[in-house]
Amino acid sequence: MVDAIAAFLQECPTVPPRAMRHKIVAVLNRRLAVHKYSRLVPLEEIERNEFNLNIRATATNISS
Repeated sequence: MVDAIAAFLQECPTVPPRAMRHKIVAVLNRRLAVHKYSRLVPLEEIERNEFNLNIRATATNISS
């Protein structure tokens, strides 16, 4: 999951700049865990949360 909303709103409120789009794609393709931006979420955790995909809360609550 990637939470890019904070950076997105600061950079450009309508269309994300090319560099941001490249970062999002790179993080997703490489399945990177980036502090306060993205993390891999195990299916068990998603099931425990009744399949609620509140990405902002999930990405923000990164413990590592």
